[in-house]
Parts: sequence; structure tokens; C-alpha cells
Amino acid sequence: MSLPAPSLWLRELGRDRWRPQLDGSLEADVAIVGGGLSGLWTAHAVLDARPGASVVVLEAERVGWGASGRNGGWASALFPVSWGTVARSFGPEGARALRTRLVENLDEIEAALGDDAADVEWHRAGTVVAARSEEQWRQLVADVREEQALGLRDPGVLLDARGVRARLAIDGAVGGVFEPVCASVHPAKLVELLARRLEQRGGLVLERSRVHSGAPGVLVGVGGRVRASQVVWATESYSAAEPRWHRALAPVASQIIATAPLSAAQRERLGNPEAGLTFSDGRRLVIYGQLRADGRVIFGGRGAPYRFGSGVEFATEVGARMRLGLAATLAELLREAGPIEIEASWGGTIGVSRDWYPRVLHDPSERIVFVGGYAGDGVAMTRLAGQLAAAYATGVRLDPDLAVILGRPVRRWEPEPMRWLGVNVGLGLTRLGDALEGRPHAQRAVDVLRGAVLGR
Repeated sequence: MSLPAPSLWLRELGRDRWRPQLDGSLEADVAIVGGGLSGLWTAHAVLDARPGASVVVLEAERVGWGASGRNGGWASALFPVSWGTVARSFGPEGARALRTRLVENLDEIEAALGDDAADVEWHRAGTVVAARSEEQWRQLVADVREEQALGLRDPGVLLDARGVRARLAIDGAVGGVFEPVCASVHPAKLVELLARRLEQRGGLVLERSRVHSGAPGVLVGVGGRVRASQVVWATESYSAAEPRWHRALAPVASQIIATAPLSAAQRERLGNPEAGLTFSDGRRLVIYGQLRADGRVIFGGRGAPYRFGSGVEFATEVGARMRLGLAATLAELLREAGPIEIEASWGGTIGVSRDWYPRVLHDPSERIVFVGGYAGDGVAMTRLAGQLAAAYATGVRLDPDLAVILGRPVRRWEPEPMRWLGVNVGLGLTRLGDALEGRPHAQRAVDVLRGAVLGR
């Protein structure tokens, strides 16, 4: 009997056995809460820094249950905060250093995968972001010019309409940007590979082992307790359920659909895009797609209302509405493919901080490191965050640039009901901004208000 699987990615693994549960008392050098990409990359980084250290990863369900096993499979050098904002906070040199580390990180992940890259469906095909209006085109041009002015490594490449079409026939594209620093991956296969490799290195991975923090260095669960020299808390949007992190992150819903494999004729009409190519367009309400080697299109987007009290599950009817909306959007973007059959859909939540910066925070007195807040850009960034978390947990030398940028003080979300009101008003303003295409003055006014509400 297969294990529960909340996404197509996890179903495709076909796992039928649970890993061990927490049963009794354990002691470890480092205990990591959360069996997703953050937790597993952190565990590997601990063993890289301190070979022979005892490491235990505790997952409440099965590894990859949360965002790590439900995302769109983009492994990129993208950052959830604009490069101009990063430069204003940390200087142009800080923005350049961060971008360089994010680009190098992709190379390092690819090298770490080695012969297993094909097994996890790793493709370095880049991303096409289409401009489907003149306003979107102006914004994409401004973004690329900003990257160039800051001297960022591997900036986006502007494309005219023919250049976009040469990569993917996106309907209505007047131009676009090609971002070379993006790969695609089967995220659940990546999670499972990291878990197996960790076990081979002597790490312990426990499933169905929900815990909460107790005294410093102590984790308590139904099946027992863990004492550790250092604890790393890496549960992304689920961190909102822990009192100490309740207002650090807001869970924001994202929904994904998966198509049946496109026919050869459909792929030809789309320009025979490269396997693993990822794509989006310039609208404000985020959408993201991946063209898998098997011909399926994985396509997702934001838009579900925020749940009062930082809930991480949303109602079935909300998911159904989002599924229909995504199917219509995909059909519009890939109109030349003709009718596209939708085979699967799923949803989940990402963690978003009040200022949209990811965080790696160390509290030495509590012997705990908090990791999270990737705002949807975490498939690759989790590795860098894990390295920094491991450096705090083991006392080895930190990456100074990452430590400064990811260690900025937390700006907490407002208490309820203001958080519920603010996030959902911000979502409404995002939709309104997209609806005001062709009315630049009104659109700019809405964008200013949206930025004030959402902190962007």
C-alpha cells in the first residue's frame, strides 16, 4: 500500500514503507525539525563540517510532505526581494555577493547530484518570462537594466517576440527575458535522494515524529524526546504553528496542476521547447510552469485567500476554483497547443516573512537555529540556508555575506485580525494591478498601495 501523497511528485515515488518513528529518548549533536529540503541540506552540511557528528531529522509526516514535495520544481538563482531593494539595504556589493552565491549554488547542486542528476530529472534549461503587454515589457526591461547596472552575475537576456517564440510559443508575447540561471527538478525525488544519502552517511531520519520545542536543546513528541547540543527548526510555513515563530512567517497558499503528456504535434506547435524549460509571464500575481521531459506541463500560481490564524490547509472549494483558474490561464498561454487535458492538481503553502527576506537566525541562549521564509524561491536556496544553519550549529566559519542578509532582524507580521486583513487586501490589490493593464497611472497608484500593505 502506497504512503499518503499530497502531490503528483510524491505519488510518482511509489513509496510503500514508512521510516522509523521517534520511540523513546535520543541524544544528538544536532536535531533538525522538518524533513524537507531545508532540513536535509542542513543535515548534510553538518556532516560536511563535522564528520562523525550525530544528526537526527524529525519529520511530522513523510519527508517532503510540505512545500518541498509540492512545489513547481524550479531550482533557481532567483531571490524573493528585488535586487534594487537588496542593494538599498546592503549596498551594490551586497547584492552582487548574494547573486554570485545563488548562481554558484546551482553549479554546486549539480555537482553534488553527480550521476544521480538524471534520476531526479535535473535539467538546466533556464526560464522564459514573457511580456504579454507593453506595460509588462517596460517592467521586464527595467528589471534587466537594474541587474546590469548593479553588475550582477548572469543577468537576464532581453528577447523580442521572435526570441520568446524560439524557446516557447507563449501566446501574445511581445517580448520577454531569458534567465539562464534556473534549472528544473523533480522535487520529491530530490528530497528522497537527500534522505537516502543522509542515512548512508550515518544520519537518522524519522517520520511520523511530530515534536515541539521544550527547554533549550530539548524536543518533545508523543513518541519520546530528543536532547541535542543544537536544534535547527526548518518547517517553513508550518513554523507558524509553533508559538515562538507564529508571527515570523505567514503561510501563503499556492496551487499546481499537471497536464497529461502533450502529444508530439502539440510540442511541435509550441516550438519543440527544451525539456525542463521553465516559464512565466510578467503579471503581478505569480504563475510558474515547467515542461517535463515526459511531455507533461506542471503549472502553478498563487491566489488563494490567507486563512485566519495562519492556517496551512485551505478549503476544497478554494482549491477547485484555483484549479479551474490555472487551467484557463495555461490554455491562454499555450493556446497554440490546442486543448490540454489536466490530470492532477494539488496545493500547499509557502512561508513569507513580513519583508519577504528568507531568514537563518541563531539564538545561542536557546541553542536553536530558525530557517525559512523562502516565499516560493526555496528549492535551490534551501541549500545555502542549510549551510549557514549548519555553520551556526557546529561553530564553523560563517559565510559573512549570507549571515548578514539572511540574519537581519525579524519584522513580525501583525497580530490577527490585522494579519488576515492585510494579506488578503494585498492579494486583492495584486489582482487589481493586473486588471488595470493599459491604465498606467491607476496601476502605479495601486502598486504603491500594494507595496505598503505587503511590505514589498
